[in-house]
Amino acid sequence: MHPGALLLIGIGFLAVLAWILWPKSGLLSRLSRLQKESERIHIEDALKHLYNKEYVSQTATIDSLTEDLPLSRNAVADLLKRMESRGLLTLDMGFPRLTGEGNAYASRIVRAHRLWERYLADQTSYPDSEWHTMAHDREHTVTLEEIADLAHRLGNPLYDPHGDPIPTESGEISPPLGSPIATFAVGDAVAVTHLEDEPPELYSQLVAEEIYPGMQMRILEKTDKRLRFVSQEDEHVLSPEVAALITVRELPKEDKPEVPHDALSSLRIGEAARVLSLSPKCRGLERRRLMDLGIVPGTVLQAELENPLGTPIAYRVRGTLIALREELAHQIAIERIREEA
Repeated sequence: MHPGALLLIGIGFLAVLAWILWPKSGLLSRLSRLQKESERIHIEDALKHLYNKEYVSQTATIDSLTEDLPLSRNAVADLLKRMESRGLLTLDMGFPRLTGEGNAYASRIVRAHRLWERYLADQTSYPDSEWHTMAHDREHTVTLEEIADLAHRLGNPLYDPHGDPIPTESGEISPPLGSPIATFAVGDAVAVTHLEDEPPELYSQLVAEEIYPGMQMRILEKTDKRLRFVSQEDEHVLSPEVAALITVRELPKEDKPEVPHDALSSLRIGEAARVLSLSPKCRGLERRRLMDLGIVPGTVLQAELENPLGTPIAYRVRGTLIALREELAHQIAIERIREEA
């Protein structure tokens, strides 16, 4: 073989070797970092699982972790042993329990996740069904300084948009509030305190039904096949599996579920009304836009111009014409102003 060809082969071999073995930027170094990063994420997800189980006084198991993590049962068992060696948990008769260090670590992850869900709900227009996945991705990369800054910008909220309490910076957390809706009887008036967002395929049905924390409702029917209740907005029918994601508290006897109000979308051209409230379903950028436009409780507005196609309709608000889509106007509760005879 020609010496020049041998030289080129040698140079190529050295280049490939350098690409594989070069410190920090070589293939092996990158694969090692990815493996460590993947294990860290699995550890943090396991910590969060244990934290959530202990919060509701349930016992985590290898099987429950296997259902929650993208790992085999044997891989979960190995992961728990490594976490035990790091002082994050103890294995009591095979059941994992968080140590003080593990609890503090888990609290930081849960705090980051729930703050990000609160941010996504209040400050963006991402749909409810995407909050959990987006917050899960962010919780593993955010720093303690970024978490503290996010909490400050959000006004240190106490609960995430699903009604879960947000741990404080020192790790304190409010106790669970409410009971499963299935424990209440037909005729009971209740208010939603928490919505479980997993499994996603069941939670998506709650999103489709537009059920949210704070919603007041009265139970109309409860069987082994369905739960039927009425709220201010509408009547809902859920399967027991979906209803199991809802936690509620009983309304005091002197309280009653919200009296249904007209929506702005029902206002006819020429009619005037006073804004009573914005629906809790109206969040993020849309809610801020309405408030910036002066559409807040007490504001008087009038329907003036109708699009030939039906929507949007222009409303006069504080001397200015503002066009609103029907679906947005439907989330504004009003009280009609009757003209005096």
